[in-house]
Amino acid sequence: MKILLTILLLHSLALTSMQSDKQKWLNLAANVDLVLVVKVKDVGPTPGFWSGYLSAAQRVRFKVVKVLKGNLNAGEVEVEYYLVKNDDLVDNVLPRLSPEIFERGNQLVLFLKADRKRKLTSFAADQNRGTAPADADILKALSP
Repeated sequence: MKILLTILLLHSLALTSMQSDKQKWLNLAANVDLVLVVKVKDVGPTPGFWSGYLSAAQRVRFKVVKVLKGNLNAGEVEVEYYLVKNDDLVDNVLPRLSPEIFERGNQLVLFLKADRKRKLTSFAADQNRGTAPADADILKALSP
């Protein structure tokens, strides 16, 4: 009986987590200009230090696969990511973006706000929280 209750509890926790993840992505999508499915094309050089007194950023160029929200008339976008130590998107040791996440050809979902100060194909990710793997759960949550 204890095993059955434990399994039910774990199952309900997993369902709550999945529902909250779906809601998180929907909330994020509602507050941005663009939601894109992209492939990593090129990762720019690292400045060699973490953000602190000075901001450290690394740029990534993506090929647009699909526009899920917004209007975009470009086949590529460039996103600038801040290198903040212990962030989910950075390397565990070196001041650079994660080579696993940003490996050339990886497919990601970007939640972007247009950076009006720059070219139209340049965007700023919202505190590095606007990037996720393009897995089936996220794509299903964002489908109409």
